[in-house]
Amino acid sequence: MFSILEVPVLNPQTIKWIQPHTLVRYRGMIQDMLGNEFYAGAYKDGDTWRTNKFADISQFPMGDTPEMRVWERHLLYCVPVPGQNPWTEVTEPCEVLKDTITCSTYTCLQREKRQREDDPIMDDLNMEA
Repeated sequence: MFSILEVPVLNPQTIKWIQPHTLVRYRGMIQDMLGNEFYAGAYKDGDTWRTNKFADISQFPMGDTPEMRVWERHLLYCVPVPGQNPWTEVTEPCEVLKDTITCSTYTCLQREKRQREDDPIMDDLNMEA
C-alpha cells in the first residue's frame, strides 16, 4: 500500500537531500498560470508503452514511431505560502525519513500543549463573584 507520507515535501530544508527525478510534494500558492505545454506523453517502444509524464525529456529514444500520444500539461508558477507559521507545516513521521535526515532537523516531534499560566487577577475576580 502506497502512502502519501512516503513522498517527501519540497521545502528549503529538504531541497539539499532530495535526489533529481524524485517525486515530491510542494505546499504553496499559485501565483501565475504560464499556459499549456504539449508533449509526447506516451509512445510505443517495441511492445512496451512508455511515458514522459513526470519528465522534461524522454528517458528512452523515441525514434519515428507512429504510435505516439500527444498530451497536454498546465504550467504553474508557485510561491511559498506568505506568512506561514512553522506550526502549520505538515508533520512527517520519522520512520519515512530515517535514512535521510534525523528527527532533530525535521518537525516530526510531537510536543505537549503548554500549561495554562495561573492569572492572579482572574483568580481574584472569580473569588469576588
